[in-house]
Amino acid sequence: MYRNELAALINKEVGNDKKKIALQKSITLLEKELKGIHIKFDRIFDLLEDGVYSREEYIERKEKLKNKQKDIESELLILRKQFKNQDSIADKDKVKILDLVLNNFNKIVEEQDINKLFKSIISHVELSRVSNEDEGQNFL
Repeated sequence: MYRNELAALINKEVGNDKKKIALQKSITLLEKELKGIHIKFDRIFDLLEDGVYSREEYIERKEKLKNKQKDIESELLILRKQFKNQDSIADKDKVKILDLVLNNFNKIVEEQDINKLFKSIISHVELSRVSNEDEGQNFL
């Protein structure tokens, strides 16, 4: 019974990771587009100074760029909020997984299942030495 619940939660978390990756890619693309707009602002000003654009053309293009910039910034704001919400959802699921692990750990026999459980609740481990005296000693 616990295997099915755990598998469902882990699969759900993998789905959340895919959503997070997609959101991050979208955010990155929009940030690049925003940088491009800033470059265009500089360019249209240079073209005005060089006399290529009239004042009216400059104002018209500047307004188009401002509108596009506002659209991108609002979309970025929405995507960043969605990205944050993905993190909070994942945390709730991790708590459920941790509860399952703690309640059913003594029932697990296979090493593969134990490894899956640990990987589902631990993202990484960092070890550090406090002093030189610890050198040569085992951490475990």
